[in-house]
Amino acid sequence: MKRITACIILTLVMMLSLCACGGIGDKKCTPKLDSPFTVTADIEYDGTAYSALLTRRDINSWDAEFSAPDDLSGIILSFKDNNVEASYNGLSFSVPKTALPMKSMIAAFIDVCEKKAAEGELTGEQKEDELLVSGDTELGKYLLKFDKNSQLSGFEMDNLKLKMKFSDFKQISGEPATVPTAEIEEMTEAPAVTEEKTTEETAQPETECNNNEE
Repeated sequence: MKRITACIILTLVMMLSLCACGGIGDKKCTPKLDSPFTVTADIEYDGTAYSALLTRRDINSWDAEFSAPDDLSGIILSFKDNNVEASYNGLSFSVPKTALPMKSMIAAFIDVCEKKAAEGELTGEQKEDELLVSGDTELGKYLLKFDKNSQLSGFEMDNLKLKMKFSDFKQISGEPATVPTAEIEEMTEAPAVTEEKTTEETAQPETECNNNEE
């Protein structure tokens, strides 16, 4: 009887263990990381708090507009491929020293985000209402978090003392494309005007020559 009871208890323990493993097992999601979007980021890095609006405009093309701390408020870091530019009120300048740490941290996040965008469907560990996607980069291990709606909710790199919390994720599909189109139209209009002026200028000497002959 004792053996039967022990077997039943052991079976129940194994079943509970399997259920527990299944609850935190690998899950899949397909976040919309490959299209333009904006997201608010509250960042903690090495004991300092930062706030910024991150905008993904295209592949490897991002903006980070800071609202905190005060010495970075209003500064925009624009990431394009491997280049980073800083601007304030429309004026461009070199990246200030106070922004250099954030330049590296945001670049690390962008690198991970772009790689995951290329993968499409992601696999991670389900923990409460979040999906945790982990991996390694040259700078160390990372943890990318998504909420129950498959939207960005966090990014962490413990070895860099970096934590990002995301909110107000919004898709902006179609908006970035309007700017390049307008620029192309302006570029194509300029040569047309120049050609018309050239035609008028070349036509005038021919009229004068005809008057002289008469």
